[in-house]
Amino acid sequence: MRTKLIGGLVTLVAAALTGCGAIDKGSAFARQLEPLLEERELVESSEVVASSSLPWTGMATVTVTLVPGLSDDVMVEEIWEITHLEVDDQIGYTLDVLFLAETATGGPATTGLSLRVSEPAPDEEAPRQQILERVEAARALVALGDGETVASPGRWSSRLDTEADAVDVALGLCAADDLAQSLDHLTISGVAADGGTNRVKLGDASDCDWVPDVNDLIEVADSLGPVQLAEAAFETWDETPKLRLTFLPPVPADLSGLEGHAGEVGIALEVA
Repeated sequence: MRTKLIGGLVTLVAAALTGCGAIDKGSAFARQLEPLLEERELVESSEVVASSSLPWTGMATVTVTLVPGLSDDVMVEEIWEITHLEVDDQIGYTLDVLFLAETATGGPATTGLSLRVSEPAPDEEAPRQQILERVEAARALVALGDGETVASPGRWSSRLDTEADAVDVALGLCAADDLAQSLDHLTISGVAADGGTNRVKLGDASDCDWVPDVNDLIEVADSLGPVQLAEAAFETWDETPKLRLTFLPPVPADLSGLEGHAGEVGIALEVA
């Protein structure tokens, strides 16, 4: 099974639990799991947000922050032990794990991973290997950033906020084959060299094909005038990748060269 980078979910086991128990099973699960997490010495903080849309069912998101300074081996075992926990009113849940890592320059960063835990994980090597791959990918992602850097895992999509140039981070990510192949709905927000803001939204590895062209277009735009905001994405409803540029006033009078370049590389250009 291919490991996904930050966003998306790796299901540690296949079958979801159903059956009887508390009518509000989500709330019951939260009440039972919370004290077990609070007792764990390697968990700095934890939160369980649960709900039940139907009787005897429930859903939950469990967020834990691990204490700093753990080795990968210890971290993997701790995460596995959390996924192995079982309570009377067990339900499938999303587990978001946050921990400290380092940026490209060795500065502190926060990163994490997201797992779908359908039932208590078995005491086997496979779940631990999946967790290790996620930990390594999470570390590698924030290592591409600089300054204040935070990677936020999510069930459907994830974010990386950094003070590095978002396009440079995307290029670095795409150059690392393992990271590129694990891409799954990641939005990178950063600070461009000229002080503007840029944002790149990547769905999967195929989006790496147009990131170099976006980089070239932004360089052309910078030569015309200061760019306040650059946003690049290839949404599922679009026919081609799209680059939105917002210039600091006044907007350059002649954009024909920029528009021509965008047409040549097949990127839809929007300028404000």
